[in-house]
Amino acid sequence: MDWRELEHRLRLHEAKGGKTSRRRQADRVRQLIAFSRARGARDPSQISRRHVWEWYEQVKAATTLRDRFYAARLLWHLLGRGDGVPRPRLPLPADQG
Repeated sequence: MDWRELEHRLRLHEAKGGKTSRRRQADRVRQLIAFSRARGARDPSQISRRHVWEWYEQVKAATTLRDRFYAARLLWHLLGRGDGVPRPRLPLPADQG
């Protein structure tokens, strides 16, 4: 999969459901992609757990970590990687379950 195909899948995801929340989630995924590319990922298969951990470490607010976790989980799903997305180190808010 290349960057264009990943962007296409992200746009398809964005087109379904509640538009505002999908748009925000897609924007967070794009932030993670830009973060990973800035740290050397040449194609989507090179986005690693290390990139996600470093992206999480930029923030301390629990709700922001939760939102970033959801974005990383979506990216992992779009890449076909299953449930192996790293979880933030800080406890997530109570509504996470």
